[in-house]
Amino acid sequence: MAQEEKSIIRSLIDPTISLDEMSYDDVEEGTNEGFTSRGAKESKNVGNNFPLIIINEYTISEDECQKMIIDTTGFLPTIQITMDMQKPSTFLSTSMPKDGDRLNVFIRARDDAFKPIRNDYLVTGVDTTKSQTESGEGMTITLAGELFIPNIRDERIKSHKGNTYEVLQGIAQELGLGFASNDESTADEQSWICANDSYFNYIQHICDSSWKNEESFFHCFIDVYYHLNFINVNNQFTDSTAIDDALVDTLLSNDVKDGEEVSLAEDKKVFTNIQDKRGTPMFIKRYKLVNESSYIAKRFGYKMHCEFFEHNTLQKWDIYSEPLIVQGSAEDKILLKGRAGEDYYKTQIKRRWSGLQYSLPEHNVHENYLYCRVHNLMNLQELKKMQVHIEVPRANFNIYRGERIPCVFISTGDPQKSNFIKQEAEIEAAGDDEMFDVAGGPVLDKFYSGFYMILGMIYTYNTKNPQDSEDRGYFGEDVVLTRRTWPTP
Repeated sequence: MAQEEKSIIRSLIDPTISLDEMSYDDVEEGTNEGFTSRGAKESKNVGNNFPLIIINEYTISEDECQKMIIDTTGFLPTIQITMDMQKPSTFLSTSMPKDGDRLNVFIRARDDAFKPIRNDYLVTGVDTTKSQTESGEGMTITLAGELFIPNIRDERIKSHKGNTYEVLQGIAQELGLGFASNDESTADEQSWICANDSYFNYIQHICDSSWKNEESFFHCFIDVYYHLNFINVNNQFTDSTAIDDALVDTLLSNDVKDGEEVSLAEDKKVFTNIQDKRGTPMFIKRYKLVNESSYIAKRFGYKMHCEFFEHNTLQKWDIYSEPLIVQGSAEDKILLKGRAGEDYYKTQIKRRWSGLQYSLPEHNVHENYLYCRVHNLMNLQELKKMQVHIEVPRANFNIYRGERIPCVFISTGDPQKSNFIKQEAEIEAAGDDEMFDVAGGPVLDKFYSGFYMILGMIYTYNTKNPQDSEDRGYFGEDVVLTRRTWPTP
């Protein structure tokens, strides 16, 4: 059974941004007369075993690219590349980044059924070490960049009329971006004004001021496929247990070598550390818990009052907002509101003076304009309190940011932990008992297992596999997961 309609993020408009042309020297057997006997299958490796990165017509080689990180957890994807120039190269003289130069990046999936990552990044920073020789050899170069969206940083004076859903669609088309959402409309029509500001800031301001109802809050970002995503985040937190199917590629080795085939199989889209899934991009190799609950509670409180003066009614308003929860979850789940069994959190309240509001119909802004900024803020901060960061093999092209996805964690190898979980777990079905409670076998860890939302992904490439010094060309991906409630241990 597929997940609920309201949680599916769909592409509604396709991007039209023009990217730089990328090309690679033909070294394929049978297509280049100069390599008739070489037997090379370079097309299987380019963008697969190592990322194809070109800057100013210079292709960064496997030996030179020591590390690449693409971080999609912010509003715009960013990139960082570390180059090790140990050999003589023309790069320093002909292709060193200057003002406005861009990094062209191509990463392909192990099967053409999945859409590859093809991005242009504006170089925003260059850092180098001193060379070891007078000719420039032995220099380490670090390049930083952000996804290049033409004109998104231009300051302009412009206005748009409509609700946030309509206005953001229009801005996306102006910039050549696609548009994706899991909703259909919002209840916040007004005139939106960009006064000597950039669309980079303007888009985020509109999203922060978006409103539909008390049971909704919104987040926006641009993904690696050049879509402006406008998400009703509360739709991703339900009590549904439906799980989607996915095409999963399976290969025991980390990378595709000549002669190896990748097989595709339909399977459930579930992250897990069950050994049967090793070799697939759904396998959890490692994970960690990130807890920022205390910091966020100190800064934003557990409840925030929005205070403002409305010019229409000549009245001062004081409206509080606290994070939404799934109905009924307070009965058997841990809410991130102080220590369980205590009500100390009830006095941790913040107040924010938001100024004057000139509401429609006499003036310009919608009636929830100032309040919804606090409402969206409090609910989005709640998602940052506790996160699980998982590492999966290679880049997983099955998943997308904002998606609701289940995770199954099992405990193996630690008798003390396994015995504890066995004693505490409430296994209801005999089928579950057979799968997770076989003597000496894996045991379901119910604290970590459950449904999460993907906050973002971080793609990495290292020349050396951190777990195997002999394995060159190591792709990995960290997936940042969050949820609002946690099971009671």
